[in-house]
Amino acid sequence: KIFHKIDEILINRHNKQYTKFALLASSWIHDNLLQEIIESNHTHNLKKEPNRTINTTIREVLKILEGNIRFEYVVFSGAYLDILKYVIEEKNMNYDLENIPNLPLHLECGSADPLVINLLSLGLSRLTSIKLKKSKFFSCDEPTATNCFKALQNTNIDILDMPLICKQEIRNLAE
Repeated sequence: KIFHKIDEILINRHNKQYTKFALLASSWIHDNLLQEIIESNHTHNLKKEPNRTINTTIREVLKILEGNIRFEYVVFSGAYLDILKYVIEEKNMNYDLENIPNLPLHLECGSADPLVINLLSLGLSRLTSIKLKKSKFFSCDEPTATNCFKALQNTNIDILDMPLICKQEIRNLAE
């Protein structure tokens, strides 16, 4: 609904394109890996376009993620939330503004999970951060950047269930 309002009011775009963007954004901020997003999109697109190539889907998904979701909707969702907060204050509505999710941050980072966001803030990639979150060999109580860094330093990187390149990324940060 937010993407629809942004398209309609802030961007002045009057088509149904926001539905595709919102679906991709939802997958993006709910920690689906880029590979999963592309594969899901490709499977869906093949139903309408049987001759579609995976390369076309990859380019399309990346263009939407980078151009629309991580740029356009980050900017406009920030404006939307500013307007929303202003209206809430102006009408003296009894609502805790601190409980409004930081949608622009989630869209930019590709996650709404505090653990993933704090791992990203340390300099890890989105892939590595999500793999760590899903790993049974990593945990971080109270996910702040400091706590995440300490948890990484105390983790046996060799037993993590993730690609070698992710393990090397963690080693480079933690050591």
